Amino acid sequence: MTENSGRFDFDGDGIGYVRTRLGALVITVLTLGFGVPYALVLVKRWNAQHLVLGGSRVVFTGRAGDLMSDWVRWWPCVVLTLGIYGFVVFPRVMRWAWENTDYRALWRVEADPEPEYVRPLVAPVRAHLAFFAEPGLPQPLP
Repeated sequence: MTENSGRFDFDGDGIGYVRTRLGALVITVLTLGFGVPYALVLVKRWNAQHLVLGGSRVVFTGRAGDLMSDWVRWWPCVVLTLGIYGFVVFPRVMRWAWENTDYRALWRVEADPEPEYVRPLVAPVRAHLAFFAEPGLPQPLP
């Protein structure tokens, strides 16, 4: 275990950040909002590729096609309600993003089964997922 294993590290650069965000913006504008799942995946993958938690890289496994079927139904509702329905959609999209972000590498540390630095990371995720959970759906984290 390295000395820096309990810390966050982000090794992305400004040019990559701007390029990724501009690409996401272009996708969103050119598709009149229907390309948001593709833009979101682009941004989330770039973030995950450059984020290290506890000495392990985060992996984003989401695919835009998985979110697209819901987004095609949600986006017209957001537009027709002048954005008000976005308050319903946003937590669902964030839950999808959390469910498709792999943090399991954090538990592969050689020291403890649950290192001390993991506890503050897990508690907010569990609370967030429990708050936005719909009754009857399986919970992603125990």
